[in-house]
Amino acid sequence: MKQLLTLLLGIALSSTYAQSTYDYFVKADFSGSFLKAFGQTLSNEEITTYDIKNWAVPGIEMGKVITPKFQVSLSFTPSFKVHIEEQWGLGNGPSDADLSLDYKTPLIISFNGRFYPFTKGLYGAASLQYLSSARYAMRLVPQESSLAIGNGEYASAVIGNWDYKSALTAAISLGWTFSFARRLIVDVGIQVPIIPGPFHENIVLALENGQAIENADREFAERRIEDETFYYPVQFRIQLGYRF
Repeated sequence: MKQLLTLLLGIALSSTYAQSTYDYFVKADFSGSFLKAFGQTLSNEEITTYDIKNWAVPGIEMGKVITPKFQVSLSFTPSFKVHIEEQWGLGNGPSDADLSLDYKTPLIISFNGRFYPFTKGLYGAASLQYLSSARYAMRLVPQESSLAIGNGEYASAVIGNWDYKSALTAAISLGWTFSFARRLIVDVGIQVPIIPGPFHENIVLALENGQAIENADREFAERRIEDETFYYPVQFRIQLGYRF
């Protein structure tokens, strides 16, 4: 009897260990390098230059497998700088200037719940996200002798700065998980935050030559900026991970 109890205890402990061995996971997210390599291809056709300036540190995600179909995790996506160039304008007519825009993306912290409708592979997820403030710096250079702002004409380039305040919001995502030897993980997917408008705030505009912008023209330009997304913090998922 004692031997039987010892055997059953050993089986129970072994089973518990086996179940817990793969309950936790950690993943590194290399979506920044993916955007650096393919951002120009994926961007709007009107954008002539799309460049990631200072991406170096991968994101990280840590989590636990609750059931074979459900996981929870906490992820951190570091901020990086995006440089965009395109033709754009602040008037009623066609784009009449060359835009150079530098954008510092937000730091994103997410608490994620992921559901696998099948035993593996395809997943959908919902997240609660914190986005730190994002900052924009713009220079708009006229292609001809003057630049249209609202209904006015100004013989100068425009300097603009604005930001988006930090936000607590939700996000949804869809992707696919590839598993190798049970422990190695490759995740690909996309996550989209649900951000209320206006997207841009605290807009400050000035002409490089020091000339004043008429109030009506300034208000028009600010509305034009508020209506333009430029960059939306969609997160591509290119993750390599390990279960333990």
